[in-house]
Amino acid sequence: MDGKPRAKATPEQAHAQMDRLMALGIVAQHDIAGRLGLNITDLTCLGFVLEAQGAGTAATAGELAQRANLTTGAITGVITRLERAGYARRQSDPADRRRVRV
Repeated sequence: MDGKPRAKATPEQAHAQMDRLMALGIVAQHDIAGRLGLNITDLTCLGFVLEAQGAGTAATAGELAQRANLTTGAITGVITRLERAGYARRQSDPADRRRVRV
């Protein structure tokens, strides 16, 4: 791949820059969550919902719980908060009334 040559970095420099990048990502997540009136877990789950929507599907509560490493009880609270904030809505899956689509 042709492009602008980059200066060589030591492993320590590369590690320090990766740490900085990750810290900036965390700060950005907190900022976005705060602006949307959400906490980080809710923002993460909203991201999963938007990802599913972009793929033309709906996320299920069970999928969200698994991806966010939450219990089904905890994901119920997340979905409730996302609904109250106006970012999501839940509906029963027509193929399986026990399943909740978000």
